[in-house]
Amino acid sequence: MQERGKAIRYCERAIRAGLALFVISCPISPSAARVALGLIVLAWIAKMSIKKDFKLTRSPVNIPLAAFLGAVGLSFLTAVDLQGALKGFKVFLRWALLYFVVINNIDDKAQLRRLVKLLVISTTIAACYGIFQHFTKIDFFGHTRFFQDAFARSTGFFANVFDFAAYLGMVLLVCVSLVFFSNSRRERLAMGLASFAIFISLALTHCRGAWLGLLAGLIVVTILSGRKAILALLVGAVLVANFLVIFHESSITKRAISIADLNDISRLERLCVWRSSLMVIRDHPITGVGLHGFQKVYPQYILPQARFPHIRNAHNNFLEMGADCGILGLGTFIWFLVTLLKRSLVAFQKTEDRYLKALSLGSLGVFIFFVANGLFRYDLYRLEVMMLFFFFVGVSVVIRNMKEVEDGRDPKKI
Repeated sequence: MQERGKAIRYCERAIRAGLALFVISCPISPSAARVALGLIVLAWIAKMSIKKDFKLTRSPVNIPLAAFLGAVGLSFLTAVDLQGALKGFKVFLRWALLYFVVINNIDDKAQLRRLVKLLVISTTIAACYGIFQHFTKIDFFGHTRFFQDAFARSTGFFANVFDFAAYLGMVLLVCVSLVFFSNSRRERLAMGLASFAIFISLALTHCRGAWLGLLAGLIVVTILSGRKAILALLVGAVLVANFLVIFHESSITKRAISIADLNDISRLERLCVWRSSLMVIRDHPITGVGLHGFQKVYPQYILPQARFPHIRNAHNNFLEMGADCGILGLGTFIWFLVTLLKRSLVAFQKTEDRYLKALSLGSLGVFIFFVANGLFRYDLYRLEVMMLFFFFVGVSVVIRNMKEVEDGRDPKKI
């Protein structure tokens, strides 16, 4: 019996160490984060086997997530690329596994606080490296493709600038939430400095979709945070506006102004792709063409005015999901997102602990960012983005569970 308890403690230590390695690795080495996730899963399975307890934490998110995965599975029936569909489905299962790892293995505020602190530190390091990249045009890992654009775009430790921008935007919203709600002056200062570095690095990515996603998230976060936060947002908006006026010849200003340019080439191309994706949904309305199927059928639906015949996705999470998995996939995907938004808002309103309140608001900001940025990007296959997204899906549930424990109720198991 004593040996059994000792083995369980070893497993728990391995899980905690693995979670720490996971959050540190996410913005620096996604491959290392994936390895850490694998080690966590092995330790978790060993722990459940030793305890002979395979029950999972119940959550309102579980059913929409299961329904979404079921709808994705049904898309195999009409998949035009079975190998690609299977590959995509494995990716979705990995995100679901990450979610269950988080909600079943983070059970106290101190542990959650350490993980968030490590995440912010590692992201700030990545942001500083992105700033270094922009001004030196140097990358020690050979990710120089985006330096060849008309303006050098920071990619941090990632190979893709859009993934880096999305990652920075989501973490930034968590940092801002902690600035507004932390009881510690030292923590507010640290989060403020981290927010500044991350914001500068995000600006240097020149990713307009991420900028709009950040704006949407900031509006929601500041409105819910109260008058002082709204005032801070207005002051920040004035400072940004002054920068754009004073440095009107800068690449950032030109990129920002191009958001309103109706003749922008990338905007026109996206409109063509979106129209084509709607035609795919029209012809395959129930279960779509299967994961990774849109890029296979796109040449059949390409519009005459489209400039690029080889498109990998619909550049929109919702249209891509509708094309790949039909109305069933799109409907359950929206159900899943609405549940996340609703539950995060409820957690924010009901949680008394200021730190957990800040994290619930930060999680809501992450979900708002994901929805807004997803109007211009397809991120569901992107390792770097989805690891962070599903980590905070899990965090939002953990906060709810802590609230139940605080109220004298243990989270139910399934």
